[in-house]
Amino acid sequence: MSQFLKHMPAETPTIIHTEASRGWGGQEIRTLTECKWFRDQGFRCILMASDDSQISKAFKAEDIEVIPIEFKKSTQLGDFFRCYKWFKQLKPELVGAHSNIDTRVALAAAATAGVIRRVRYRHVSIPVKPSPWNHLIYRKSATAIITTANSITRELVENFSLTEGFAQTIPTGVADTSITDRVAARRQVLEILGLPESSVLITQVSVLRQWKGHRDLMKAFDSLASSNPDLHLVLVGGGPGMGYLPEFAAKLTSRERIHFVGHQEDPYPFFKAADVVTLASIGGEGVPQSALQCFACATPFVGTRVGGIPDITEDGVNGLLVTPESPDDLAAAVLKIISDPEMAATLGANARRTFDEIGSVEHMGERLRTFLGL
Repeated sequence: MSQFLKHMPAETPTIIHTEASRGWGGQEIRTLTECKWFRDQGFRCILMASDDSQISKAFKAEDIEVIPIEFKKSTQLGDFFRCYKWFKQLKPELVGAHSNIDTRVALAAAATAGVIRRVRYRHVSIPVKPSPWNHLIYRKSATAIITTANSITRELVENFSLTEGFAQTIPTGVADTSITDRVAARRQVLEILGLPESSVLITQVSVLRQWKGHRDLMKAFDSLASSNPDLHLVLVGGGPGMGYLPEFAAKLTSRERIHFVGHQEDPYPFFKAADVVTLASIGGEGVPQSALQCFACATPFVGTRVGGIPDITEDGVNGLLVTPESPDDLAAAVLKIISDPEMAATLGANARRTFDEIGSVEHMGERLRTFLGL
C-alpha cells in the first residue's frame, strides 16, 4: 500500500477525496482547489481516483498523493474493500465523495471503517431522485452535505427531509486575477485572435458541453453581428463540444467572427479583455467558477437564471440575468451593455465588490473549515 504515499508525521490530519469522473471541469477543479487550500493549512490531502483520469493527473502535477481506485460499476465490491483498508490504515479526519459511484462505495466504506466526517458533495443542479438508495446515502452514509448553490441545497433538504444545518451551500472560490492591467490583457488577446483594436469582444469561458448553452449564445451573437461589424464572439474552453460546435458555427452568417480558442490554463486575460462575459447555461450549474472569475476581473456579466448563477448575480446591479434558452433575451442583454459604457462600468465595479466579499479561495476554505469542524 505504501508505494502510493509519502512519509508523513503521524499527527498530520488527513483528508481524503474520492472521484469516479474521468473528465475535467468545474467539479474536478473544485476538488483540487479545496485540497490545495487545506494542504496550505497543514493538512495531508489524498485523492482516490482512477489512475487514467484527468483529475489524477492534475493532482499528481500538484504533488498531491493519489491512490488508484477504479470506481466503476463492475469493480464496486473490490473498490469497497480497498477503500475500507485504506481508511482503517490512514484514519482520515474526513472523506469527501463527489460522483455517484465513488459516493456509494467510499462513504459506505468510510462509515464501516469508523470515519467520523463523511461528506457528500453535490456540484450540479440536477435533481436527485428520493429513492431508498439515495435516502441511505444522503441521510446515513453521509454525515454532512456540501453543495455549490442554494437551489441544490433547497432541493436536497426538501427531497430527503434533512435537518437544519445538515446541508450547506459553499460555492467554489477562485483565484484573484494575476493581471491588473486591462489594456495589457486586451492587447494580448487581440494579438492571439489577430483582431484590430476596434474589436468588441463577447466572451464565454466554460467547458464546451451541451448544457453550457453555446448554441443559444451563437444564435444571439449572429443576430447582433450584422449591425455591429466590430463584434466578435470568443469561446474559451475544451471538451466534447469541440466535436460539433464549430460545425454549428460554420452555418451562421457571422461564422468568421466566432473564435474557438480551446482550453486555456490561464483564462484571466480573456476575462479581462472582454467587453461582456456571458454564461448561457441551460441547466446543471452550481455557482459557476467562471462567473466569479469574471467578477474578479470587474468585467460586465450576463448569465441565465439557472442553478447558482442568481445566487451571486443581482440583476441590474452586478450583472444581467436572462431567461435560459432564449437567444433573443441574451442578445438584448449583451446589446444593452455594449451600448452603455456607464452601465458596463457600474456592473463591473459591483461585480468586483461581490468577488471581494464572497469569491476568494480563502473565503471558501474558511467556510469549509468552520462547517466541517476541522
